[in-house]
Amino acid sequence: MKKNWLASALISTGLVISGLGMISNAVAFSENSLPDMVLVKGGSFMQGTDEQDAAHNKRTSPLHQVKVSDFYLSSHEVTVEQFAYFVQQTGYVTDAERNARVGTNEAKGCFVRSIAKQNDAGWREGTSWKNPGFGQQPTHPVVCVSWDDAQAYVSWLSTAIGKNFRLPTESEFEYAQRAGSTRATFLTDKDNACEFFNFADQSQQHAYGLEGQTAALCDDGYVTTSPVGKFAANPIGLFDMDSNVLEWVEDCWFGNYQGAPSDGSARQAPEGKTCKFRALRGNDFMSPLNKVTAAHRSSIPHAFRVYHVGFRVALSNNSNN
Repeated sequence: MKKNWLASALISTGLVISGLGMISNAVAFSENSLPDMVLVKGGSFMQGTDEQDAAHNKRTSPLHQVKVSDFYLSSHEVTVEQFAYFVQQTGYVTDAERNARVGTNEAKGCFVRSIAKQNDAGWREGTSWKNPGFGQQPTHPVVCVSWDDAQAYVSWLSTAIGKNFRLPTESEFEYAQRAGSTRATFLTDKDNACEFFNFADQSQQHAYGLEGQTAALCDDGYVTTSPVGKFAANPIGLFDMDSNVLEWVEDCWFGNYQGAPSDGSARQAPEGKTCKFRALRGNDFMSPLNKVTAAHRSSIPHAFRVYHVGFRVALSNNSNN
């Protein structure tokens, strides 16, 4: 993977941080503790699908034009190592670790699924980003983090770096995921998709015992998460946009694109309303190949944390950032 320009720039200038500020007990950034940012050149694209698209459904309609400005997007998901550095510097305790409620419902730990136990999924106290119910390495994407946890991370990163980091918007994510393609669905079994994606394949189907699930005929080598950047980048240098884990974005959830912004900004809750559900984009290691599309979108409550959801960070490209 190419050199992390953000970390390199900070290290070369001797910039140090302390938790949420540039004050006492300063600690230097390491090469692996910061996300690597890729400049995504702006443009216009058609977001969503129409009835002629195999990925079409009511959530992805109506097909509409969106103009996106230049922005930076991290080349891959925030890793376990990067999130651990944030926790080390701040003492932050995630929603899973403190058993935060989801709305009015009790929710202990993370929502996880046991390998080799069909239909065995639920809240499990003691699970969190440190222990999501399966083994992970430092270079794997962090999971079992809520939208609120992701916001805490970008808030810390913004203060530490002096730039306004944030989650990407739905439009930015899809624009970057398509990378100039007008197709929402990219590959089929004939394309040997396991060279490109970590998704529902033969090894995962056998491990989970998911009879009747639609799995690819190939084997991508991973039952659950894979190291970030393990598979090929898309044409603009972004990894794992189409698989590995679902990712939080900034937007409040709406069931379709009626009334969606045309300028690439995040969709907000109606005035006077609280946003209870936040949007997710991308696909994950559980996604059947026929569902791996750039148009795919879903949602869960903002305090929900689950074993196949992570996030990456964005940065607007303007003089104030």
